[in-house]
Order: sequence, then C-alpha cells, then structure tokens
Amino acid sequence: MKSLKKILIMALLVTIVTTSVSAYTVFKPVGYNPGNYNVCSFGAVANDGKDDTAAFVAMGSKSKAIYIPAGEFEVSETIELLDSSLIGCGAEKSVIICKNESDRDPIVEAGGRCVIRDLTLRYDDSCIKGNELAGERVAIYTGQMEKTLKRGTSITNVKIENVGTGVYSPMGEIDKFKMGAVSFSVTYESISVTDFTYRGFDMAEETRTGNIYRNIYISTNGKEANAGFYLQERETECEITDLTIANSKLKSPVKFEICEALSATNINIINTELTKDNTGFIYFDMTNAIIGSVNIYDSVPKGKLQSFIRLGDNMYRGYEYDCMGSVHIGDFNIVCTNNDLKPEPEQYLIARKSGYVNPFNITIDRYNIVAPDELKAQYEKFATNEREINLVVKQKAR
Repeated sequence: MKSLKKILIMALLVTIVTTSVSAYTVFKPVGYNPGNYNVCSFGAVANDGKDDTAAFVAMGSKSKAIYIPAGEFEVSETIELLDSSLIGCGAEKSVIICKNESDRDPIVEAGGRCVIRDLTLRYDDSCIKGNELAGERVAIYTGQMEKTLKRGTSITNVKIENVGTGVYSPMGEIDKFKMGAVSFSVTYESISVTDFTYRGFDMAEETRTGNIYRNIYISTNGKEANAGFYLQERETECEITDLTIANSKLKSPVKFEICEALSATNINIINTELTKDNTGFIYFDMTNAIIGSVNIYDSVPKGKLQSFIRLGDNMYRGYEYDCMGSVHIGDFNIVCTNNDLKPEPEQYLIARKSGYVNPFNITIDRYNIVAPDELKAQYEKFATNEREINLVVKQKAR
C-alpha cells in the first residue's frame, strides 16, 4: 500500500512539474502589425548580418509602435521606448541581436506605458564574457529617461537569451551609471530567460508595487550565475503564477527580500545546484508570503549549511512588525529520482542565517517526499537549525 501511494505521489508531482515547464516553451504571437509598415519599410534587411539600428530609430521616430517581421535583425544601440511598443511576429520568429560595444547599455530601455511582445532578445556571442555583474549586458531595462515603467505595460511572449541579466529594475544607488528605474504594476507573462551569466530577473526598487509575473522560466543551461529570480526592496502586492528555475547552477535560485505582500501559486526548482555555502533554493528575508506549492525536483543541497529554504530577518527597515517574516506554504514537495544526489550530513530543510533578528514564522500545510530511502530518512523529520524558527507542519507524508 505504501509503495502504491509513493508511486501515485511521484506521478502527481512529475505531472505538476512537466506541465509547468511545457507552458513556458510554447510561444504564440498575440497579433502582428495591423498596418503595412515594419522596420523593413525603413531600410532594415532580415538575416543580412548588417546593422539595422537606423531603421529601428527611424520607425520609432514616426510611430508609437515598432513592428518586426520574421528574421534576425542586428542593432548596435539601445532601442528606447517611451509610451510605445516593440512587437514581433512570434518569439521563435522575430529576433533582435545586439552588438552594442558598451556593456552598460541594454538592448531595450522602456519607460511609460509600453508593450513588448512576440520576439527574442539576445546579445551576440562576442558581447558576453561570462563574468557580467549588475547592470551589464541587460536585455530589458525598466525605466527610460527617469520615467517609470508603469501600469498598463505588458511584456509578453518574449524569449531572452545569451545575456548578463534578463530584466533589470535597479535602485539608483545600486546602478551608478543610471538614475535608477521603477517597474510599477507591470505584467510580465510567458517570459523565458536562458543562458544568462548574472541574474534572470533582478528587481530592486523602493517604490515598486503591484507587478504580476506569470509563466516565468529561468535557466542558465548548466552555466554558473548569481541568481535566478531576485526581488528586493518593497516588492509589495506582488503576484507570481508558475515560476520555474531549471537546469541551473546558482548562488541563490530564488530570493525574496523585503516583500511586504507576496502571493505565488507554484515555485518549481528543477535539476538546480547551489554554488554557495550558507544559502538555500528559496530565500525569504523580511518577507510576508503565501505560496500555493513549492516543488523541488532532483535538486539537493550538498554544500556547507545549505538548505531547501533559507530564512533571514523578521523586521522591516529597523522597525519590528509582527506581520513580517511570515511564510505560509500549501504543498511542499521534494522529488528525487537520482540515487547519486546524496546530501551532506549537516543539511537542513529550513535553515536561518546567524545574526538574525526576531523569530520567523513558517507554516506548511502538506509535506511530501519521494526519494530513495537514505535521502528520505534524512529529511522526513523536517529538521531546522533551530534559530527561532517557528515551524508548523500540519500534515506529513507517510
């Protein structure tokens, strides 16, 4: 009976993960060019290997929408959008390749109310060194000439690949080269960021609120990078639907810092390796969150004091809040099909950094493990490092 239940749980969890991943790899264009003009009308030529920047600038100066037909188009300067749109005919069809000499200039800089959809953004191989830092080789920079990217903006059906960072929204004091940026009530939907060298999403802004993230797929494809999905500084009233980190080597796959009201349906970690000690696959710091399910698939903490979940402080800007530092997870599922993924002895499901401030509350409704006996025995007790972690597990798998 126990074997049958184990098989059923395994099948269910694999279905959840594979269904989520498949949703990210299908990009269907919403619509394309109701008129007769596109960048080729202004001199761009697809697939000729020549610089098409002038055509993008010319169309942008005469229209509030830049349309891109099928093919590869090369640019050597940032495409600036201010209350305007950049629209392709399909993420697999319309490709913009950037050969900008400056590593601080993004492919697209968007401010006001914009639409970016149905296209691929990538850097030429010659532009990526592999050691990019914050703000270097960015695909989409949220903010243009000090104007925020605001409510009504949608970035949909976009593939981002071969970049330093996919989507970047920095605070002014973090980005020394720009004034800072704001992403305010923007919808990010069906976006994949792959083959990045620093961060997939890097969102840090004191006044940002109400952003929506749907069907986000992030993968380094085996390369090492800093973080997958990083939200810092007042990411309030944030909604996440289906976030997947897969086939990656990261210091911090998912990190939420000072998120006042975070709601998420599914967070999936698949075949991902932690490359830094004292960290976890999902990190909560000064955050209040409700998450439907966390699914960790063939990803096991193996380094020193690594854990599945990492907790930080329970405070906000020096003030103590009873409501902060509280995380509620509906289903917490660990699936391991690889017998070689054996953790070190001093690993935890939930751990907390030293020097923490105030107790941290975490509740899990249902906890399931499908793994080889040795691995399951180590984690089924749901160990913590007991640094004032107030843990409640309502139902454990048997």
